Amino acid sequence: MKNLHPRLCLSCKCSFIPLPQHPDQKFCSKIKCQKDRKNRTTLFKRKTDSAYSENQANANKRWRQKNPDYQRNYRKNKKKGYDNIDSSKNNVLINFPILSGTYQLTVIESTEKMAVLIVKLELISIS
Repeated sequence: MKNLHPRLCLSCKCSFIPLPQHPDQKFCSKIKCQKDRKNRTTLFKRKTDSAYSENQANANKRWRQKNPDYQRNYRKNKKKGYDNIDSSKNNVLINFPILSGTYQLTVIESTEKMAVLIVKLELISIS
């Protein structure tokens, strides 16, 4: 197996060690950087591959035909103050009691070593 050396991510410029399965990896594994990688790949394909651009345009056209009211509903919900048309689906009622106590939260995305944060949660009211 190759000895993998740290390199800089093309998106965030942080140092990372490439995965052994992908020794030519150019972007770190942070979600933001992976989205940037995907966006760059998509833009490159659109510029260089006419079949890809045509397929994307056809897929968008089919989606718009299946969802004719999307834009109208999006604008209407935006006026109501929703940031996302699906934001009302994200509000989930919690049907189990939340106990006061000390909890440990682990930060999943970090530029340095894994950071751990200790917090105390207290139930203030039930609405």
